[in-house]
Amino acid sequence: MKKPSMQASVVIPAYNEAKRLPRTLRRFWRTAQKLNLPIVEYLIVDDGSTDQTHTVVDRLRRHKREVKIIRLPHNLGKGGAVKAGALAARGDLIIILDADGSADLKELPAMITALQKKSIVIGSRYVSGSQIVHRQPWSRRLISRGGNWLIRRLLLPGIYDTQCGCKLMTREAAQKLFPLLTRNGFSYDVELLVLAHRHGYTIIEQPITWSHASGTSLHASVDSWRFLQDVWQMHREYRLKADKLL
Repeated sequence: MKKPSMQASVVIPAYNEAKRLPRTLRRFWRTAQKLNLPIVEYLIVDDGSTDQTHTVVDRLRRHKREVKIIRLPHNLGKGGAVKAGALAARGDLIIILDADGSADLKELPAMITALQKKSIVIGSRYVSGSQIVHRQPWSRRLISRGGNWLIRRLLLPGIYDTQCGCKLMTREAAQKLFPLLTRNGFSYDVELLVLAHRHGYTIIEQPITWSHASGTSLHASVDSWRFLQDVWQMHREYRLKADKLL
C-alpha cells in the first residue's frame, strides 16, 4: 500500500439515503480501521435530498469528526454530486463510493497499491478475480452488460465496468478532470474515464467483491434510456473533438 502519509478523502454522493447511510458508513469505518486505511474525511454530498439525509449525517458527525457534509441546493444528479465532493476533497487520494455500500472495501489496499500518478483505478465486477455475492435482477444485469458492450465499442475499448461504485484517483487527477466534466447524471462515470483517457491517464480495472443493494433511486427504464442517449452523444462529441485535433 502507499505510504501512510498519503491521506484519503472518501466522497459519497447521497440522494434520499437517510435509511442506508448509517449502516453503510459504519461498515466503511470498521473496514478502514481494520485495514489501517488513512482516511482523513468522509465527504457526504447531499444531492438535494427530500428526506432526512442531512439530519442523519449531522447526527453521525457528532460521533465521527471525519464526517462532513456538502448540501447542494437542488438535485443535480450523481455526477454533479460526485464532482462537488471531488473538487472539495483535501486528501492526497480520492475514493469515490456509492452510498448503498454494494462494494466491499477489502480490495482498497490493492487498489491503492495499483494507483500511479497518471492512472485511475476502478473497481470492476466483470474482470477475473471479481466476486458477486448477490446479483442484480436479471433486467438490470441485461442493461448493465449491454451498456458496457456499447461503451467498449464506441468510447472505451477494453474497459469492462465503467459503472461500479468504487473509483480511486489522486487529488491532482481530480482537480484536472472534474472541471471538464459536463454530465451530471449516471453517465458521468463514462465521461470521466473518456476524459482521463484523452489526457493520458491509464485506467486500471481491479476485481472487486460486490453485492446488489436494494433501494436504489435509479429508474431502470427511464434512466437507462437517458444513459444510452448520453453514450451515443459522447461518441459523437468526442469523436468530433478528436477530428478537430488532426
